[in-house]
Amino acid sequence: KALGCYFNAIDTDSEEDKTLAKIGYIGSLFNNEEYETVVHQIRFDLSHTLGKTIDAKQLQDIKNMNGWSLKELGRYDEAIQNYDEVLEVDKQCLGAKHDKGVCLEKLEKYDESLKIYDEILEVMPNDETTQTSKNRILNLPYHKMSEEEVDMNGTMSDDKDSPYYGIPRNHEALSTDKDGNIVGYFDKD
Repeated sequence: KALGCYFNAIDTDSEEDKTLAKIGYIGSLFNNEEYETVVHQIRFDLSHTLGKTIDAKQLQDIKNMNGWSLKELGRYDEAIQNYDEVLEVDKQCLGAKHDKGVCLEKLEKYDESLKIYDEILEVMPNDETTQTSKNRILNLPYHKMSEEEVDMNGTMSDDKDSPYYGIPRNHEALSTDKDGNIVGYFDKD
């Protein structure tokens, strides 16, 4: 049905009707989780006519749909680039900011992701979604280095009884459990 409305509307002379039809069609694809088609359609429409006929709010909405679609397809670098474009226009777009953090997390860039989550929590301290995302990183299990790796790379502590023994020197502990055991760390570099 959405596709039929789309094709009927783009045959009209009204640029406004064409624009609304294209946005509606993209929204319909997005709601049906047809993410590959969303990305293709947005790329096509923005490069042809849509980019010239939509307002800034509509463009932000489309770019957010594109970013979400790219994220769902596992194309995290492209999604981050898309979210950066959204954030250039609106630095406080918390949805784009959070989803960029998720993409960075998927790319194992935990320190960058944590920074974004902290920025969001400064503005919205009770945001459960962001707090959950942050906690997910803070509670990551970590891999302590083997004896050979310790000898080659050094460690945060030379004391074998220390919970910091076996954690690479360029890392920082994120959190500990109730017994003082480290439950996560990240690369400071």
